[in-house]
Amino acid sequence: MSLAQMIERRVVSRRLTIDVLVFDTTPSTNDVLRAMAQGGACDGTVVVARHQTAGRGRLGRTWASPPGGAYFSLLLRPMLEADRYPLLTLLAGSAVCEALRALGVSAALKWPNDVLVCERKVGGILCEVVDGALIVGIGVNLNSHVADFPHEIQERLTTVREVTGHTVDIATFIADVLTGIGTRLERLEATGDDQAVIEEWSRLSCTLGRHVKVVDGGQVVEGLATGIGPSGALMLETTSGPLLVRAGDVQHVQQGRPGP
Repeated sequence: MSLAQMIERRVVSRRLTIDVLVFDTTPSTNDVLRAMAQGGACDGTVVVARHQTAGRGRLGRTWASPPGGAYFSLLLRPMLEADRYPLLTLLAGSAVCEALRALGVSAALKWPNDVLVCERKVGGILCEVVDGALIVGIGVNLNSHVADFPHEIQERLTTVREVTGHTVDIATFIADVLTGIGTRLERLEATGDDQAVIEEWSRLSCTLGRHVKVVDGGQVVEGLATGIGPSGALMLETTSGPLLVRAGDVQHVQQGRPGP
């Protein structure tokens, strides 16, 4: 059975009808899916790569993607207003975090789109809007070794294999994440309960309750991360008063509350 077939058969979702396309190597799964979305690809289309040569993160950064990771993008045409799309970054983060915790990994979420284990990055989410559709790009370091990554970033990341001492079935992991996204999206579309998405992300967060520094271009602001606003923005309490942060690079600068 092919990797695509294994993923499709293991996804359990009433909301998503999954159609998986697998590449051994591609520059970026988001870029492949972008072209497909512009050509009319259906909601639930998934592009998976065993290796990416030009993976992307937020703020134009490169996402190192050696073989052994889970690199995939999901096309959604959600029944939501476009100004609520930022919630889906939080929703996808929760699905990834819970799938990792099911493997015994103490994962936690860093605003807005990182997944950490003991303050080291193990995964991330990159959502992009294309012609009204949403591409949810996900990368998780599963079966690779830290030594497989560029030397300059090794001290900032980890992998599931390094943490647990064993490898993970990639098809099952991707299917579990897709199932989690489908379940959460179905609930959100049915109930319109944005706050439930925010509350789940907050429970899994390692950012809230901590003193953080946010760098956005040439601007730097510091404060206590107190919550998530209705649009997914980070709420800060600064020396100048409350502030809502919608974009930027967050740095944890103080040990916060322990994870759940």
